[in-house]
Amino acid sequence: MLDTTASRDLSLLESCEEFVSRYRNAKHAAVTNTPPPSPADVLPVLTSACPGWVCYAEKTHGGAVLNHVSAVKSPQQVMGCIVKRKIAAELGVPASAVFHATVMPCFDKKLEASREDFAMDDLGENVREVDCVLTTGEVAEMIAVAAGLGAPSSGGGDGAGATLDSGELGKGELAAKGAAALALVNPARSTHWSPYDRVRVVNAIP
Repeated sequence: MLDTTASRDLSLLESCEEFVSRYRNAKHAAVTNTPPPSPADVLPVLTSACPGWVCYAEKTHGGAVLNHVSAVKSPQQVMGCIVKRKIAAELGVPASAVFHATVMPCFDKKLEASREDFAMDDLGENVREVDCVLTTGEVAEMIAVAAGLGAPSSGGGDGAGATLDSGELGKGELAAKGAAALALVNPARSTHWSPYDRVRVVNAIP
């Protein structure tokens, strides 16, 4: 199990490098009154880990916005590169032998993982960097079902359709099952501070 905190840090570092490179090229082009080395060497740099926003830019604005979009991969796809290239090589197995699943907060991450941009050639085989994406809602539903707290959802898989059979359980049994579910969830929670944590949820001192 790998924490995307690491891949997010790598993505931020690469974004910094990209910005510095673009800034220097744009400044040189302005001083010498010459076009930048590449159409992509323009400012400002727009960056987002949201695949929905990227799709919106592609479908509605074209080159006017896309030239400004950062070329750095999202933390999910950075981790995909690490898993399928570095870790697979360390294990001495082909990338196709490693199944990489991620847990993400948004359904659009499934769309991102399915993009052809994020597939690699491995011994002549087309291999995706991320094989499967589960939303946090889907994982919560799976935990509830495993703990006997609910039935599988027949809806969109976002957890909204999970049913809790509280009418068939006594208060003591319901409390015990709830405690069992929390026992499964708590060890998986990261102790790292994240800028996405809500205020006062954790101690914000890194």
